[in-house]
Amino acid sequence: MTTGDTNRRTGHKPPPPDGSVPKPGGPETAGVGNREQARAWLHAASQAPSAARVEELAPLVGLYPPGTPASEAAHQLLCSGNLPSPEAVERRLQEQARHRHDTSQRRQAVREAAQRLLEPDGLRRPEEPVSVRAVSWVRDYAREHHRRPTWAELRSAMGWPRTEGEAAIQILCASGHLAAGHRRARSLRPGPHAP
Repeated sequence: MTTGDTNRRTGHKPPPPDGSVPKPGGPETAGVGNREQARAWLHAASQAPSAARVEELAPLVGLYPPGTPASEAAHQLLCSGNLPSPEAVERRLQEQARHRHDTSQRRQAVREAAQRLLEPDGLRRPEEPVSVRAVSWVRDYAREHHRRPTWAELRSAMGWPRTEGEAAIQILCASGHLAAGHRRARSLRPGPHAP
C-alpha cells in the first residue's frame, strides 16, 4: 500500500509543497470517511454533529492532516464556532505567526533590558558590579531579618522595574550568583558562584 493509497483511504491529502493551506475540491473530498471524521471533529469541539454541519465540514476535513499547525488552527476555529475554511485557517496561522514574533520580540527586549540593569553602574558605585551589590544585599537582608528576601524585595532594593527585574534575577540565578527554590517564597540566597 502506497502513501497515496493511505491518503485516499483516510481522506487526508498531503500538504502542498509551498506550505499553504489547500483549497477544497474534487468529488473525493466529501466521502463517507470524511463525514465520519467531520463528526469526530464536531465531538472534539463539543458541538452537536447535525447532518447539515457534517456536510458543511466533510469537504474540509481532508485538507488538514492531524498533528499539523493547520489542523490545530482548524480545531480552534471550530471550537469557537467558526467554519475552518482554508481562508480562515490561513488567517489564523498568520495571526499565530505574528503573535509568536511579537512575543519573541518582547521577550528579547526584556532580556536586553535585564542585561542593561546588570551592567556596571557608573553613577552610583562604579567600583562595585551590580551582581555583587545584589548578592551583598541578599546576604545583609538575611542576616538582619533572619529570613531570606523575596524577589520583589530585591527588585525594590535595587530599583528595578518588575518585568526586567525578574529577568535580571533569573540571569543572576543562571550565572550562579544567586540561588532560589523553585516556586518557594523567600528562597532567594547567594548562589554557588556568589562573590
